[in-house]
Amino acid sequence: MLQFHASQMLEYDADILPTGRLLSQQEWKSPQTIGDRFLDNGFVLDKGNPSPACILSDPASGLRLSFLPEDAYPYLQIYTPPHRQSIAIELLSAAPDAFNNGMGLYTLAPQEAKTFSLRYRLEQLG
Repeated sequence: MLQFHASQMLEYDADILPTGRLLSQQEWKSPQTIGDRFLDNGFVLDKGNPSPACILSDPASGLRLSFLPEDAYPYLQIYTPPHRQSIAIELLSAAPDAFNNGMGLYTLAPQEAKTFSLRYRLEQLG
C-alpha cells in the first residue's frame, strides 16, 4: 500500500525530463494498492501537512515505513521496476534536472551552508 500527500505531479517529456508543467494528482492521497501499476513519476509534496509525506505499508507483514522530511524536501520521486520486487522512493530537494529547469534549485553563495534532514520511521503494526 502506498500513500503520499501531493496534489501535483511533474509532467515529463519524451526524455523523462520535467517540462515545468504541473499536473493535478489526487489518487495517492489515501492508501492505494500498488499492484501492477507502474510508477516513474515526480510529485510536489503538499506544504504544511503534519502527517508523514509518504507511507509505504505491507498489510501481510504488518510493516509500515513513514517518510518524515523537513520542508527542504518538497519533491517526491517514485519508481516501480518491472521485476516488482522493490520500489524506489526518494525525497528530493529539487525536481530532476534542476540545473537546467531551476525547479527547486538552491544557489549558495561562497561559504554559505544549507542543512537538510529527513527522518524515517519503521513500525510493526498491531
